[in-house]
Amino acid sequence: MSAAKPSGKKRRRKRRFVAGITGQIGAGKSTAAKAFAARGFKVIDADKTAHSLYGPGTALNRRLRKIYGSGYFLKDGSPDRKKLAERVFKNISEYRKFTSLVYGPLNRKLLSEIKKAGKFAAVDMAVLFESGFYKKVDAVIYVSADAGERHRRVVPVLGEKFVKRAEKFQSAFGNSKKIALSSYILYNNSTGRILRKNAFEIIKEIKNKEVG
Repeated sequence: MSAAKPSGKKRRRKRRFVAGITGQIGAGKSTAAKAFAARGFKVIDADKTAHSLYGPGTALNRRLRKIYGSGYFLKDGSPDRKKLAERVFKNISEYRKFTSLVYGPLNRKLLSEIKKAGKFAAVDMAVLFESGFYKKVDAVIYVSADAGERHRRVVPVLGEKFVKRAEKFQSAFGNSKKIALSSYILYNNSTGRILRKNAFEIIKEIKNKEVG
């Protein structure tokens, strides 16, 4: 089931509409993003964008290497993402140190990618709120699911320890605050088919407002 929160403001039409898609780990954010792509949105994957920023030879790669040491990098020069994630999610101090290095360059790169999109763009971003990028989009689509359902989906893949730490650090922003700041809520306690159906309804509403 999806829920939209009507706004009393009448938006001035812009050349491009940008949606930010985010949600709890295992809620189905990526499935929702695929639904937006299927309806003509240019979807920008923030994770892939971040990976390109700290790939071999980049300024961010050199900075991370200087801070964390060569032991956190593979032979080809790219970061060992699994090992780095274990370090980053070790405690809140490590998490904040890493994100302080990455969020600025990432947000700038995302804005650059959005400029290349057509009339409708969407950013698939787990840390949409934490990075502050939610302030750069026209609407936030927040995907939510019950904890038990989310854990059933992701714990076998990522491990219980990692999932709990990721949830702990992302909850620093506050789930209730995220919901309050979101334009649309997609509840996903059922199947991917139902999630896509509800996402399509949101997309239809957005396009009706933007195109008229």
